[in-house]
Amino acid sequence: MHITPYGKSMKAVPDIVRVVLTQAARMRRSGAISDLVFSAQIERLEREELAPRGYHLLVYDTANGPTFSLKATATGVVLPLVGIGPLERSII
Repeated sequence: MHITPYGKSMKAVPDIVRVVLTQAARMRRSGAISDLVFSAQIERLEREELAPRGYHLLVYDTANGPTFSLKATATGVVLPLVGIGPLERSII
């Protein structure tokens, strides 16, 4: 469990989530993958890694590429995923 800055407890998000989101965002921004492929990767990540832990992934398109937040399905609490996106350095 992880305690958020808001004092809420959350299940830890697997490292693969950060890796996939960062790489997919970077590849989409550079044009290496289409919007359709990006959406498919995001849907699969949510289905396989986040939904079983009680999260829904929110994707916001910005001028610098997508940014992401997690919404806890049980409580509705939304928390930004900081340090994940197309301009972040790869952690691989």
